[in-house]
Amino acid sequence: MRSTVSLCRDLMMVAMLLVVLVSAGCMRSPEAKSAAYIEAGKKLLEKKDPARAILQFRNAAQVNPKNAEAYYQLSQALLAVGDLRGGVAGLRKALELNPKHTAAQLRLADLMTNASDPEVLKDAQQRLQALLQDAPENADALHSLALTELKLGETDAAVQHLGRAMATAPKELVFAVTLAQAKLQQKDSMGAEKVLQKACEDFPNSADAPVILGRFYVGQNKAAQAEKLFQRGLTIDPTHVAALLNLATLQYQLGRKQDAEQSFKRLSGLPDKTYRPVYANFLFQEGRRDEAVAEFERLVKQSPDDRTSRTRLVAAYQAANRVPDAQKILSDAMKKNPKDLDALLQRGELFLAAGKYPEAEADLNKVVHMNADSPAVHFALAKLHQARGAAPRQRQELSEVLRLNPVLLQARIELAKSLISDNAGQAAVDVLEAAPADQKNLVAVAELRNWALLLQGKDAEVQKGVNQGLATVRTPTFLMQD
Repeated sequence: MRSTVSLCRDLMMVAMLLVVLVSAGCMRSPEAKSAAYIEAGKKLLEKKDPARAILQFRNAAQVNPKNAEAYYQLSQALLAVGDLRGGVAGLRKALELNPKHTAAQLRLADLMTNASDPEVLKDAQQRLQALLQDAPENADALHSLALTELKLGETDAAVQHLGRAMATAPKELVFAVTLAQAKLQQKDSMGAEKVLQKACEDFPNSADAPVILGRFYVGQNKAAQAEKLFQRGLTIDPTHVAALLNLATLQYQLGRKQDAEQSFKRLSGLPDKTYRPVYANFLFQEGRRDEAVAEFERLVKQSPDDRTSRTRLVAAYQAANRVPDAQKILSDAMKKNPKDLDALLQRGELFLAAGKYPEAEADLNKVVHMNADSPAVHFALAKLHQARGAAPRQRQELSEVLRLNPVLLQARIELAKSLISDNAGQAAVDVLEAAPADQKNLVAVAELRNWALLLQGKDAEVQKGVNQGLATVRTPTFLMQD
């Protein structure tokens, strides 16, 4: 039998061991905890699970607020879920903590390079130039700088930087493509062709290289050469989406509809779900509506839980004047799931098209109750109020659409038209001026802006807008305004 002294000694050793273990856990540094959260987040990103990765990176930043890497990784996860504002904020915070964080500098500059505002582009250019002072052979930075310079019209500098990038990373096809783009911007089509031909030689196992050269030849009206290159791409990779899509499109443009049909059918059978409806769309465009509807029905049977396929089938039924069939599909869907917002929204749109306004309003209000941030339902409600002659409520819904999604051009145009019809010229101008930069020079926007200015008697501004419009395209509206 063990003695009391021996038992006490054992208990004391266990207690001391527990103290050591607890102390070790407590002594784990914030830096170590933050690093562990970051690693966990990275693994989630690799598994294409950015939503859960965001939680890990936020934990990493919380336990160690001075960890620039935590904010950088958080920005990557936020960008992956489409949160541009949050992603940019994360990058700026990372650079605030560590101005030399190369990956954050490059990612922020890349995002700014996609802008169209000259001031933003200049800022991106300066950031990339500063980054290259510390890492003059950073091929990604050189490429991003070249893209920025192309947008700023500094083509010669862009070509120079692309040359350096290609010398540093000769196995990057994208650099050759950008260089060809720069050559075209210099009106050097022969130089662009040589760059892309060399890319085909340098990347003999890449289906992308011949497809890109083929697209160049399409732009040069050299259809025969283009088709051969698209076929070469398919020889390298029979499931190459871009090669097959470009081939089908070219065949259709050349009037070879039987060849195009086979290519579109083949494309719709590829694993990429994005292109499954292209064959049905082709049939519909050719006026073969019954065949098109049958193909849409086949896609729904193939993937019964795919709401996008169902939505396409309902639209096809509606276009083919088979509204009862469309309503039956949606009713069956809502019996299965009363909270199916897609079905509710589409049924509300069907009621609206049929002039059944109370039924449409009931369905659309249910969608709003369950998802108030859906631009589509607010746009449908705007259509409902327009049909009822309730212009103020129509404008209210259109304004909500643009608040939720500022790039929806049709909503912006309809809001401006409604304001113009109510003699609110300046309000219409304000709505149009708030459009994204790449939409402001569109013909439809320019025409509406001129009408809004005419309401205010601003003839000089109208004349300037008309002259700019006519210099681009002579539309009946511009001529009438002139």
